[in-house]
Amino acid sequence: MIEIAEKEGRVTIRLPEEFSYQLYREFREVYLHRKQVSIYDIDFALVNRIDSSALGMLLLMYSHCKEQGTRIRLLRCNPRITKILTCATIDSLFEIV
Repeated sequence: MIEIAEKEGRVTIRLPEEFSYQLYREFREVYLHRKQVSIYDIDFALVNRIDSSALGMLLLMYSHCKEQGTRIRLLRCNPRITKILTCATIDSLFEIV
């Protein structure tokens, strides 16, 4: 289950231990209908597994947010998750903090 916090144009999405296709609808709903968001922070602190569907979900979010002029930051990725993002060349699309 995803946890969401909103404050002054910033939405923080805290992901569970496994970021996979099972979260597709819930993840998509976070950004699809929100207006006036300047930045999305995706918190990976708990994530220890990520599948290819999750990478696709990040790309879909990126495409949507690019049209809206909204930034996306990936926070607290462990080295294993960072390596997966780098190997998939997704790291160049997001600000990894």
